[in-house]
Amino acid sequence: MKERPTTIVVKRGIRRRTPKPRSKWKNALADFSMVCLALFIFMWMADTATPEQKAGIAGYFRTPGNKEQIKLAVEKVRIAQLELEAAATAKLNSDGQLKELEKRKYEELVARIEQQTVSLPEKISEALQVSHSPEGLRVEIRELKGRPMFARGSDRLMPAYRQIVIMLAPRLEETGSNIMVLGHTDATKFSSASRRDNWDLSSARAQKTRRALVEGGFPVERITQVVGMADRQLRDPENPNDASNRRVEIILLGNHQKSDEESDTIKLSAN
Repeated sequence: MKERPTTIVVKRGIRRRTPKPRSKWKNALADFSMVCLALFIFMWMADTATPEQKAGIAGYFRTPGNKEQIKLAVEKVRIAQLELEAAATAKLNSDGQLKELEKRKYEELVARIEQQTVSLPEKISEALQVSHSPEGLRVEIRELKGRPMFARGSDRLMPAYRQIVIMLAPRLEETGSNIMVLGHTDATKFSSASRRDNWDLSSARAQKTRRALVEGGFPVERITQVVGMADRQLRDPENPNDASNRRVEIILLGNHQKSDEESDTIKLSAN
């Protein structure tokens, strides 16, 4: 008779790991965050609530079991929220109306500039370009090939371009906006023996333009900045020495923002 095979069963106990205690600093950080959140909510309520609403909320905390006080406090908080939403809506509508007025003002400016380009020398009106910028409206006077704006290497404004600046002054003054004047040069370097560079030259040309604007009737107190940009913002980066890089920008500061439907440049009609 065959013997039955013996079955050997091995039981092994599972080693249970003792859970690590939660770090105390995590508990402290969580408590601190909740305190900050509660403080923020309290400060917000204290800043936005009216005296009557504050009194209602204080009454609730004094008698938390009073249902009437609870309803009153909730109602006052709801009213405060509605008032805040109404104020925000009114502010958005007001901003929209200001932008619309600003847009119309600039459109009128462009139309008047366009009318006056008829009196400019032949083809010189092509040097004048108006475009929208994040700050407001940009009036750009750029040098044309064969018609230098300034004497080479100096800040002497040529008569034709000086006529443009003086013509612009009363039109810019009518807008009521403050302006800043930026001077730009091309990338041509001065000789190593010279004590000047493009920073000095662009600043001097911007100052010369400012003086011409004031001479034309623009109030000096409404000129907020006169800045030389040297060759840091080339109009034609692929041709750094091109004449179009030598230009002056007059930026009208305002609330108008360019919309997606507006073109980057407003073209003035040529003579």
